Order: sequence, then structure tokens, then C-alpha cells
Amino acid sequence: MATREIQPLKPHLNDPLFHPFWEGAQAQKLMLRQCNNCKAYQWPPRPMCANCSGCSFSWVEGDGEGRVYTYVVAHRAFHPSFEDRVPYILVVVDVAPGVRILGNLLGTPPEKVKIGMPVSVEFVKQLGGSTLVCWRPKSE
Repeated sequence: MATREIQPLKPHLNDPLFHPFWEGAQAQKLMLRQCNNCKAYQWPPRPMCANCSGCSFSWVEGDGEGRVYTYVVAHRAFHPSFEDRVPYILVVVDVAPGVRILGNLLGTPPEKVKIGMPVSVEFVKQLGGSTLVCWRPKSE
């Protein structure tokens, strides 16, 4: 029987709309895309502002804090590279008006996760050089 090497999942770093986000993550910064016309945040990034149809944007650094909007506890790995991590928690975090970012929640057991729970960003370097945006419970 042949054995194959499992490669870790990597974010798509080639998308020009997301490039500043991933570049920020490498620098330990949570970067958010903001319309220069109406100042609305755009997530996910898209070519035109959903609020005012503007086409000029800037990337601004977020404060790295948010609240859990929703979550799921994965008891089954969706990819072989996650088999040793189950159960793991995926959260959607409110970080700014109109911006909800998906990521892993670290450092807490599944039974402690609550909707509205305050979290802080944590950047996790992966093998291969990419950096993931994850979250950790914030002590109030």
C-alpha cells in the first residue's frame, strides 16, 4: 500500500483582493478593507462597495478584538491535516460594523464557548510560511 504525505491547508495568498489582509497577518496586524468614499468596511473584499458603489479603498488596521457571532465544534476532521485537532472550534467573529471573520478559536474547551464571548486575534505561523488569523478568548 502506498503512503502519501498530507500537506497542511494553506490560505489562498494569490488573490489580489485579499493580499493586504494576508500581508498584514504576516506582520501580526489585522487589516480591514474600508471604502474611501463612505468609510464602510468591506468583508469579504470585493471590487465595489456594497454600501455606496464606490471603487476606492484603503486598508486600515483593526484593533484585533471582537465578539463571537456564531461557532461550530468540529468533531470530525474535514481534511486529514486536522485529524489530530478534533474537536476544534470554528468561530465567526464580529470585528467591525459589517465585518465578520472566520477562524479557529484557541485555548478554550468547546463547552466554554458562548455567543457574544469577547475574543482577541492570534496569529499562528504555519509550516511553509503562511500565517493564519485565529482567535483566543479575552479575559474581561
